[in-house]
Amino acid sequence: MFDFYRVYVKRSQHFGSRMTECLSLWQKTCEGVNCGPAKVCQMKGGRPQCTCSPDCTNMTRGEPVCGSDSSTYRDECALLLARCQGQPDLEVMYQGECKSKQSFLEVMASSKAFTGKQSIQAKYG
Repeated sequence: MFDFYRVYVKRSQHFGSRMTECLSLWQKTCEGVNCGPAKVCQMKGGRPQCTCSPDCTNMTRGEPVCGSDSSTYRDECALLLARCQGQPDLEVMYQGECKSKQSFLEVMASSKAFTGKQSIQAKYG
């Protein structure tokens, strides 16, 4: 019975990680389980489970960053973990702790990512 599901999981990888995670309930190992970006398969309770594990090897640890949700994160790795855990659109806005709304608008207006203060205020103001 388990071999049938293992083959089915391997052939179902093109449906994405959600299908693979669902079908992995019948698996005994992580073999063939595709968890998707920033996730790895780990055995938990005798079953394979996809868990967040962003690759932070080339990142500076302990330097705060401000996320696109206006929250300050311990470092970029912590932000990537939050992204993996359910905030797929989360991005680093700038290095350092998040500023007040007015300071944030000034930082973004001076950024090359935006064309001018009016577009910043329209988006965030």
